[in-house]
Amino acid sequence: LSVFAFLCLFASVSTKAQQNADLQASNIQTQINADGENAQFKFPKPQPGSTDPLLSTIYSAGLWLGGLDQEFGALHVAAQTYAQTGNDFWAGPIASNYNDANYDTRYNRVWNITRDQINNHIANHANAGYVMPEIIQNWPAHGNSSNGEANFLAPFVDTNNNQQYNPEQGDYPDIHGDQAVYFITNDDRFEHTETGADKFKFEIHGMAYAFDAPATTYLNNNVFLNYRIINRSDYTYNTHLGMWVDFDLGQYLDDFVGCDTTLNLFYAYNG
Repeated sequence: LSVFAFLCLFASVSTKAQQNADLQASNIQTQINADGENAQFKFPKPQPGSTDPLLSTIYSAGLWLGGLDQEFGALHVAAQTYAQTGNDFWAGPIASNYNDANYDTRYNRVWNITRDQINNHIANHANAGYVMPEIIQNWPAHGNSSNGEANFLAPFVDTNNNQQYNPEQGDYPDIHGDQAVYFITNDDRFEHTETGADKFKFEIHGMAYAFDAPATTYLNNNVFLNYRIINRSDYTYNTHLGMWVDFDLGQYLDDFVGCDTTLNLFYAYNG
């Protein structure tokens, strides 16, 4: 199941693994966390050197899933809010052993990458003295099959068509936009303490991305969020999904929400 959700949600670049990243390539700044939650959405984003404490227009947001399995008609829900009262999602892919020594080290993070990094890698990977960015070297293209993880995880361009991610030979991450933050989550690792509902055993691959576009174009005021939801259980579900969003347009006590069904969108406005 692949889902495209369009949010005015974008990412700074670091040389070490991060549990979250600030997306800020466009006229928006927001935080993407390893468990898939989006937070601190600011539009327009603060300007360099600014001391003005801009308030978030979105306080937090995330994916909600609910549905019945076709085998027994049991209800399954994965829906998380602020991770203060419980969790339904955890970083990483579906695995046999979530206590594996390398599991959290590898997956409790986001992968924050730019188009410029990829283009530089394509042009220079074979040159002497080239230093491969950590984000390209450790792109989660493959899971640990001995731990029950899927062989293919994050998308990549396989330049030599050998079905293996070999960045030293010129392979590179396959992203959308000019900058992207990638994350992998699941609803299987522990019992659902946010909703108390049954698990799906879903694995969710998320990519938030944006474009470095001219200020006068609509792309400068948008971030796109792509979800790929993989059912790794033995059940078939009739699933409904949506975005939970806590809007904060300045004063959080006078926000209103609405929708336009003909345009398939929802919005918030200040009271």
